Amino acid sequence: MVSDGSSVAVRYILRGTHTGTFMGVAASGNEVERHAVAIFTIVDGKVTEGHIVSDSGGLLGQLTK
Repeated sequence: MVSDGSSVAVRYILRGTHTGTFMGVAASGNEVERHAVAIFTIVDGKVTEGHIVSDSGGLLGQLTK
């Protein structure tokens, strides 16, 4: 996590097991992870804007292997 006063950026990884239909793919039982970056704008201590970029293609590849 980094911050420059009014902006905060966070890189994170979500991990789990594919146990149900997701992104149109039936459950595979595969262990998966999704890498993402979130950038937030903070005004008066509150989040006023947020953007998230994640590797959906990489996740889809893990679901179908």
